[in-house]
Amino acid sequence: MMRRIVFFSAFFSLFFLCGCLSEDVMIREVGAAGRDTYGDMNPASAMSNSSENLLHNLQLSEAFARDPGSVLLRLEKLMERVSQDEVLCTMAELSMFYARSGVPADEAVSGYLSAVQYCQQYLGSFDRPMENPYSPVRLRMVRLSNLAQTELFVYLRSRRLLARSGFHLTTLTGRPVQFQTPDFRLPVSPDEVQDVKVCADFRPEKLTHISYQFGIGVPLIWSLQGKHKSWEELQVKSLETLPGTAVLLFSNDRKGGALSAKWYYLDVLQTETFELATGRSVPLEVDFTTPFAYMTRKTPLFNFIAYMLLPEKSRAMQGLYMTQPYDPERIPVVFVHGLMSNMRTWVQMINTLQNDPVIRKHFQFWMYTYSSGTPVLFSAASMRAALDRTVAECRKRYPENRLDQMVLVGHSMGGLLSKTMVQTGKGNLLSILLKEDTSFEELTKELTDADKDFVRNILEFEPRPYVKRVVFLAVPHRGASMANSAVGRLGANLIQLPGTLVTRSGEIMERMFRKKRTLPVENGRLWTGIDNLDPDNPVLRGIMALPFREGIPYHSIIGNRKAADVPGGSDGVVPYASSHLDGAESEVVVRSGHSVHRELPAILELRRILHLHLRAMEKGKTVY
Repeated sequence: MMRRIVFFSAFFSLFFLCGCLSEDVMIREVGAAGRDTYGDMNPASAMSNSSENLLHNLQLSEAFARDPGSVLLRLEKLMERVSQDEVLCTMAELSMFYARSGVPADEAVSGYLSAVQYCQQYLGSFDRPMENPYSPVRLRMVRLSNLAQTELFVYLRSRRLLARSGFHLTTLTGRPVQFQTPDFRLPVSPDEVQDVKVCADFRPEKLTHISYQFGIGVPLIWSLQGKHKSWEELQVKSLETLPGTAVLLFSNDRKGGALSAKWYYLDVLQTETFELATGRSVPLEVDFTTPFAYMTRKTPLFNFIAYMLLPEKSRAMQGLYMTQPYDPERIPVVFVHGLMSNMRTWVQMINTLQNDPVIRKHFQFWMYTYSSGTPVLFSAASMRAALDRTVAECRKRYPENRLDQMVLVGHSMGGLLSKTMVQTGKGNLLSILLKEDTSFEELTKELTDADKDFVRNILEFEPRPYVKRVVFLAVPHRGASMANSAVGRLGANLIQLPGTLVTRSGEIMERMFRKKRTLPVENGRLWTGIDNLDPDNPVLRGIMALPFREGIPYHSIIGNRKAADVPGGSDGVVPYASSHLDGAESEVVVRSGHSVHRELPAILELRRILHLHLRAMEKGKTVY
C-alpha cells in the first residue's frame, strides 16, 4: 500500500514538474460508414441533377432499376452521338448508385469496377484541364473514382487478392477484367509489410493540421514488420507505418473484349503524381497525417513515467529512429524530446511541418529517444554515438548526400543533449567541473584503455561538423528550480539507474578522484537526469559554460504563460532567464506552457527557420 502511495505521489509530482508529456493526439476508426466523408469528398453515391435529367430524358430510369448493365451498354453506344463527358459521368454515377443500393458485396463490386473504368476513361482521354480548368465534371469524376477504388481495394483485401494476379472480376456490362501482378513501388519489400489499411477508415483527432493532397487514388496506411534491413544497415530503427497511395489502372481497350487492370502501390514520399495515360500526369490523393497518427493507437511499451524511472528496462526502445527510409537528397532534421517524454510528443509538430510541400521535399525527419532519468552527460554521449554511427553508414552507402546540413531540434532536456553536439567539451569540461586546470591524461592515468574511452566519450566531446543549425525549445540552459524542490527530489530518488552504469562509474571515479569526489555524485548517489536540471548542479553549469562551435547558428523558442513576444516570465517550469541565450540568431517568445513545441506559433517559427536553413544551404553558404 505504501509503495502505491509513493508511486502515485511521484506520478502527480512529476506530472507538474516537467510538463514534457506526450501529445494526446489520437485516431478514431470510422470504418465503411465514414468513407464517403473522407478528405474533401462529400457523399458520392447519389446521382447529380445532370445524370437524373439524362435518365429521365431517355426514359431509362425504370430500366436502370430493373437491369443497370443493359442501360450502361445503351449509354456506351449513345456516346457516339452526344456529349461524351456527360455520358461518361452519368455512367460512372449510375455504376456507383447501383453498388451503393444495398446489393450483396459480390454484386456491388461490379458497380465499383465499372465506376472506376468510366472515371479513368474520362480523366485519361476526354478531360481537358487546360481548356476548362474549373470543370465540375472533373471534380465529380475524381471523387467517384477515389470512392469506388477504395471500396474495390477493401473488397479485394477481404478476399486476400491484393497481391495476387490472374483472377477475374466482371463489370456491370458483363466485361471480364483480368487483374495483373501489382506494381509495388514502396521503399520496402512486400514481405516487410505486415498489414495495409485505407486512410478513409480512420480520423485523426486533436491535430491542428491535416497534411493532405487532393487527387487520384486510395491513400493507405502500410503497417510494417518489426525489423527492416534498409534501416538496420544504417544503425537506426524504423517507425511502424508508411504512407502510400494505390491506383487501379485499366488497359486502354475499347473493343468490347476483356479488360486488364493493375494496382500500383506508390511511394508518396518520392512522388505525388501518377501517369494515368500517355502524356497525362495527374496528382495523387495523398494523406500523410493519418498513417502518422495511426501509430498513436497503441500505448507505448513503456509509458512516460516508467521510461524515465527505469532506464535499463526501457533500453530496447532507446535510440535513433527515421520516420521514412533514408533519402540522401533530403536534409535530416533530428528531434530530441525532453524530460519524462518520448517520440510521440513530436506528432503535432512533424505532422504540421510535413504539410509544407517545400519542407516535405527537402527535409527528412529523424527522432532520438532516450530515458531522461539517465544523467545528461551519459544520454548526450549515447546520442552523439548513435548519430555518428548512422552518419558514417549513410555516407558509406550514399557518397552524395546532405548529411552535413543537419538540423537539431531539442525540447527541454533534449535541448541540453543537442547543445553538446555543437560544443567543445574537450579540454574544457573537466577544468570547469573541477575548478582547476587538470589534463585528461593526468586524471585518467590509472584507468584502463577501455575506461579511458568511456570517460573520454562523456567528458571530452567535440562539436560534430555535420550539424549546421540547432533550435532550442523551452530549454533549461541554467536549470529549473523545480528540480531542487521536494517533488523533484522525490522523482530523482525513484529513478533506478542501470546497475552496470552505477558500478562502473563508481569504480572509475574512485580511481580518478580519490580525495576530491566532486564529479558526479551526491551523498554516494550518481546524479540522475533530474539532478542535472538543478540550477546549482555542477554538470549543468559546466555545459552552460562550454563554448559553441564558431559560427554555428542557433535559435531559441521560449514559452511564457502570460503573453507572447514578451521576454521574461516563465513557461511554468523553465523561466525565461534560463531559456534565453545570448548570441541566438533569433528568439521567439510564445504564449505557452512548457510544452511549447505543441503550439502553432512555435511550429510556424520552426517552419520559418527550416526555410531559412534551406536557402542558406542551397546558396552554398558554408556554416562552421
